[in-house]
Amino acid sequence: MSSGKFIVFEGIDGSGTTSVSRAIVDKLNSIPINKNAVWMKQPTDGKVGGLIREMLSEDSPDIHILALLFAADRLYHYRNEILPALISGNIVVCDRYRLSALAYQSPKVGIDWVQHMVVSHCFCEVWVVLCYSIQRICFL
Repeated sequence: MSSGKFIVFEGIDGSGTTSVSRAIVDKLNSIPINKNAVWMKQPTDGKVGGLIREMLSEDSPDIHILALLFAADRLYHYRNEILPALISGNIVVCDRYRLSALAYQSPKVGIDWVQHMVVSHCFCEVWVVLCYSIQRICFL
């Protein structure tokens, strides 16, 4: 279906997913591979992503509403940004995606509920999980 590639970087807060994923896009765009690399992130900068950030700034956001917003943002992102970029032959490098939803939301609302809400039709060619101990991140 698509001629592009989908690469996702996952990791806990502070593990470097943004820095590493952006650096990979810069590197890919600096070498002649006949494909354009584009950087994307979850949550997005769209309307739903804005609602997510607004809710995350609250003291006690409703965890079910937040999980639904993340699912809506991910679906919108996939259909309107990721899929068109892949169909155009781009390499899409994304800072967080489905694993983050499972890791951050499952303990609060249950893994079955989150798995049901996670977009299941979009699979990555490469998933990179940045693993650091929490003690190391605190001292970086």
